[in-house]
Amino acid sequence: MFSIIVPTFNSGKTICQTMSSILAQSYVRFEVLVIDNYSSDNTKLLVDSFCDKRVSFHLVENQGMPAISRNYGISLAKFDYIAF
Repeated sequence: MFSIIVPTFNSGKTICQTMSSILAQSYVRFEVLVIDNYSSDNTKLLVDSFCDKRVSFHLVENQGMPAISRNYGISLAKFDYIAF
């Protein structure tokens, strides 16, 4: 089992393709943590449309540093193995 961390900011144009690709994997024992930096577009709505219990959406203010989003995702991860 592993955790997938997806940092986002105004990713409405690409997040559906990203989520579809992740969720289409043949191995299904993982969680997806979408870490959003307070997007002003429809990113949250699109992520929420993937009604999958493995997906969770979280907000974090990254202050211009992408590492903050990744580190926040790591702190929330349930599993020892992590992918970005």
